[in-house]
Amino acid sequence: MQQVPQSAGNAMKIKLSLVFLVFLASAVYIGVKLYQTAVVNSEYYRAKANGQQLYGSAINANRGTIYDRNGKTLAKSTTVWTAVLSPYDIALNGDDAVAVCGMLSDVLGADYDKLLKICENTDKRYEVVKKKVSKEQRDEINRIKAEKGISYYSAYLTEDSMRVYPGDDLASNIVGFTDYDNVGIYGVEATYDDYLQGRDGRRVTLRDGAGRVMDSEFDSRYDAVDGNDVYMTVDTVLQHYLEKNLEVIISQHNVANRATGIMMNPNTGAILAMATTSGYDLNNPAVLSEKDQKTLEEMRLRMTDAALLEHDALTPEITAEIEKEVDAAEARLREIQWRNKAITELYYPGSVFKTITCASALEEKVVDFDSAFFCGGEVTVADRDISCWNSGGHGVVNLVEAIAKSCNPAFIDISARLGKEKFCDYFEAFGFTEKTGIDLPAEQSPLYTERGKMGKVELAMSSFGQNNKITPLQMITAYAACINGGYLVTPHVVDKIVDTDGNVVKSNDAQIKRQVLSGETSAQMREILEEVVKFNGGNNAYMSGYRIGGKSGTSEKTDDYGKDEMRYVASFCAFAPADDPQVIMLVIVDEPNPGGVPYYGSTVAAPVVSAVFKECFGYLEIYPQYTAEEQEAMDVATPYLTGLSPIEVTTRLNTVGLNADFVGDGGKTLRTVPAAGQPIARGGTVLVYLEELENVKAVVPDVRGLTVSEANRLITDAGLNIRLSGGAVDNENAKAYWQSAEPYAEINAGTVIEVVFSVDEGFGG
Repeated sequence: MQQVPQSAGNAMKIKLSLVFLVFLASAVYIGVKLYQTAVVNSEYYRAKANGQQLYGSAINANRGTIYDRNGKTLAKSTTVWTAVLSPYDIALNGDDAVAVCGMLSDVLGADYDKLLKICENTDKRYEVVKKKVSKEQRDEINRIKAEKGISYYSAYLTEDSMRVYPGDDLASNIVGFTDYDNVGIYGVEATYDDYLQGRDGRRVTLRDGAGRVMDSEFDSRYDAVDGNDVYMTVDTVLQHYLEKNLEVIISQHNVANRATGIMMNPNTGAILAMATTSGYDLNNPAVLSEKDQKTLEEMRLRMTDAALLEHDALTPEITAEIEKEVDAAEARLREIQWRNKAITELYYPGSVFKTITCASALEEKVVDFDSAFFCGGEVTVADRDISCWNSGGHGVVNLVEAIAKSCNPAFIDISARLGKEKFCDYFEAFGFTEKTGIDLPAEQSPLYTERGKMGKVELAMSSFGQNNKITPLQMITAYAACINGGYLVTPHVVDKIVDTDGNVVKSNDAQIKRQVLSGETSAQMREILEEVVKFNGGNNAYMSGYRIGGKSGTSEKTDDYGKDEMRYVASFCAFAPADDPQVIMLVIVDEPNPGGVPYYGSTVAAPVVSAVFKECFGYLEIYPQYTAEEQEAMDVATPYLTGLSPIEVTTRLNTVGLNADFVGDGGKTLRTVPAAGQPIARGGTVLVYLEELENVKAVVPDVRGLTVSEANRLITDAGLNIRLSGGAVDNENAKAYWQSAEPYAEINAGTVIEVVFSVDEGFGG
């Protein structure tokens, strides 16, 4: 045998040693890497694996519900679904794209051809087909999938949430709405968005490298946590009364720039109702009113006609320019309809502000009930002649007469006695230099003459509300301080916030900022303002049996119009009961009857206050207390007379102060006009039918514009009965402005015609 040289053997050993060392080093390296991967960096790689294998989809939380003060739902969330198409999963699972797209097209109304085109891209895993899918649509899709064996992720639905407003347009400017992502962007929805938003949940499934679901046991669901519920101070019953009567005044007086009204508890600042005309549908907030849509169409036609006059034909460029301007106008109108006029728009308060000047002067004791003021119709202040609304002047008036007659020169005198410094002190104390702090978005800051810039003319104009611009909410809040004992409160629209377990997480109790007046001065103001409503037999806010205090205002829009085309803001603020105020209400009508009359606050705005009070007092448990004179003047119900003889009828009617007019020669009463139970004024005449004869007819006279006595005479002479309505029926200057039956219509004799009277108190009121 040939012997291997020793040198060759050593070389082999060295090679084997090197191989072993390389192997050992590799083993050590692999072991270290395995250790680092499995132990040191296990969490990192586990997360990375989960990221590749676990597929998650969000489950949106429902926003909390918004209720009124009595638990009536104003806004709620309902579960809907988002339909998703996955071309990747269709190809992966071997599903029929035609069947999948056909299903989505049939159930959801999606574009079939478009869906098929999307399915050509098999790398695409997520294509939203439709949002806000209903439960019925979801169930139908799941049924078809099961029937045709379509895989889960080829076309699936994820849970979502949709906001629903059961009241449609009720309280729209306060409640607000959410955007497409369920984020509050207006009203309470915006202010309390953080409370209303819940915590989203998630659904997690395990997939393999190809994207297939691996094991249903790993299909996990983490439920969403719904948002907190919000209970507002607003009462939907009162809100309805306010909105309804504001719409009536808008129609009656051709109001150009909307109207707004606020009802508030003067002691706590709780807003009971707040409305701006005209509201919008919260479920479709982008849709404009019919009036606004008509305005846009008229604008488009005007621009088109103008373009045709200038050019031979409409080019695509001209048409595009027209549509661009129309779209911009549409956006402006939409923004206006969403705006809450009570807190976002400034106005000159006019004579309602005289309440503040009067209260400040009483508190400083520079005037009292016996103070005298002279009005000659005009007064010169520095270099400015300032007129009273009554060009003939009021002569000598006391404090109550000065505010009841809304005399500008008297209040210029009062502000001069108070002085600039004190006036500015109270102007600030009543909150006119700052926002009220209401829990609603977009409250506007006031525009006012600062102390250092206020001269004699500015002071004089400020005394009767024609110098500083404020929000309606500032005005009613300051007015409340005049009659609630002297306290300036913070207005608020939300009472409390409650979580899903019923725990109160936030409560908005009454917040008093400061005391502005003494209790004595506040009591004097209640007395004065009650006298204002009763003055000269009652103004348009007077209601028999109720103690109401109030003041009207009519301001010029001097910064918007010239003297030749001046427009006005009519307002009225009232409270009840006058001895213990439980509700205060301000109505503002912006530009009533443009270019015409009436535009006075006492004529335009006061009837709205009276109408709302009339409907809501019983609901608020504010009950009448009639004097003997008021009881004597009240209507009576027509007695039940059927079957009675003429003598019995006469006796029965005499007992309640009514007269009888018999028709026919029968011995028993067959029917009456008015019918039994119908209201009729004392002294009225009941038509009593003793035979089955045709109804006696009467022609309705036109009594609009006539005094109470004139209207009464014409209607009774026509064989009809009159029913007097309106707070001013005892005022010698009252005139009829509405009657329940159309003039010259032929109706049954004896029918009761309701006639509403009002009084025009002039520019100052």
